[in-house]
Amino acid sequence: MVVSSEDEANPDASSECRVYFKETYGRDRLLFSAEAIYSRELSPKTGFSGFEVQGDVTLADRKVRTKGWTVRYNVWDWQGCD
Repeated sequence: MVVSSEDEANPDASSECRVYFKETYGRDRLLFSAEAIYSRELSPKTGFSGFEVQGDVTLADRKVRTKGWTVRYNVWDWQGCD
């Protein structure tokens, strides 16, 4: 799934987020991995470029748990979440 956002008031804050889901042996649980890349103009002095996050979703009770995330600096290409 690819999610994109654009803010007309602040076009530099637009980004694209790719979300990957994997099924597990349990029917009501999915693993996910997502990464987002922001515009280079959003934070040129710091080089902030986006983030990656992993976790799982339990469908029965609609809970999302993150298991870790990484903030990225000067990484402008998709790394491909695993």
